[in-house]
Amino acid sequence: MNEFKILISDIQIFKFKLVEWLKIFDHFAVLDSNGFSVNYPYYDKVSSYDLLAAAGNTHILKSFYDNSFENLKFIENTNKWWFGFIGYDCKNNIENLKSSNPDFIQFFDLYFFSPEI
Repeated sequence: MNEFKILISDIQIFKFKLVEWLKIFDHFAVLDSNGFSVNYPYYDKVSSYDLLAAAGNTHILKSFYDNSFENLKFIENTNKWWFGFIGYDCKNNIENLKSSNPDFIQFFDLYFFSPEI
């Protein structure tokens, strides 16, 4: 994936226009640091970005509760950027917990995409 840095005179206008443009894609993500930075060695790679945007998809990984974390191993073995979310109920795969609340939204428990752009 290509990356580049650009100088922006008004960041708020840029962010607004970026999100408006990204809406043409089925999948997109915008990660904004809001100026936050961390001085830990592990985070040097990601904290050097003030704003990340991803659009489109070359691969999609989605899963419901049963084997969500097992499916993440697929991502580990690729050399790509992945954007997505891990749902709250995935906690049940880590600890002996159970949720009995009705799921009205029906989101996947895990959903990631590898962007085209």
